Amino acid sequence: MIFIQCVAMSMAELCSAMPTSGGLYYATAVLAPPGWGPLAAWITGWSNWLVQITGAPSVDYGMASMILAAASITNPTFAPQNYQVFLLTMFIMVIQSFISSMPTKWIANFNSVGSTFNIIALFIVIVMIPAANTRADQGMPKFKPTNEVWENFYEGTSFPNGTAMLMSFVAVIWTMSGYDAPFHLSEECSNANIASPRAIVLTSGVGGLFGWFLQLVVAYTVIDIDAALESDLGQPYAAYLLQVLPQN
Repeated sequence: MIFIQCVAMSMAELCSAMPTSGGLYYATAVLAPPGWGPLAAWITGWSNWLVQITGAPSVDYGMASMILAAASITNPTFAPQNYQVFLLTMFIMVIQSFISSMPTKWIANFNSVGSTFNIIALFIVIVMIPAANTRADQGMPKFKPTNEVWENFYEGTSFPNGTAMLMSFVAVIWTMSGYDAPFHLSEECSNANIASPRAIVLTSGVGGLFGWFLQLVVAYTVIDIDAALESDLGQPYAAYLLQVLPQN
C-alpha cells in the first residue's frame, strides 16, 4: 500500500503539471530522453490498453462468482458451473458498456452513487465481521492471537516464504489499479491541475486504507483457509463469510 501510494503521488504530480487526456503516455513522451519519446509513449499506451481490456473482465468475473456463490448459499442444491460464471460475466460487461455510453453528466452521477455505496458497504463489512463473527460459538477465541496473525506464514505455495510474500503483492496491485483514471479525464475537469491529482491520491489512499483494515479483519477472524479455497462455492471470500458469520 505504501509503495502504491508513492507511485500515485508521483503520478499526481505529473498530472498537476500536464493535465491532458493523453495521461500517462503523453507524460512519458515528454519525460523520455530525446529521440525515445515516441517509443516510450507507444509502449506505455499499449500496456495501458492491455490493462483496461483485461482488468475490467477480471473484476466482472469476480463479481459474477460472488453473485453465483450468494445464490448457492441461498439454495444449497445449486452448484455454479463454469459456463454460468462466463455468461454472467459477459452480461455484466454488456451492462457496463451501456453505462459507459451514457452522457458524461449521467456517468458522473452514477459514479458518485456507486462510489458512495461501495465505501458504505465496505465500512459495514469491516464493522460487522468483528462484531458478529461466530468463532466463539465454535469453541474458538473471538479473534486469532496477534502473534499467530503477524508471525505465521500460510504456506499456500511451494515457494519460500519470502518469495510467497512478494507474490502476494500482485493481488494488491491488481485490486488498487485504475487510479490513473483521473489523469485521463483531466481535460474534462474544472481546475484540473488540482482536482485530478487530488482524485488520484484520494483514490489510492482511501482504497488502500480501507483495504488494509479489511485484510486485518480477515486475518484475525478466518478459521480455515484451505476450506475456503477448496469450497464448492467457487468463491473463497464467500466461503470465508460462511465460516465466520451466521448464515441468516
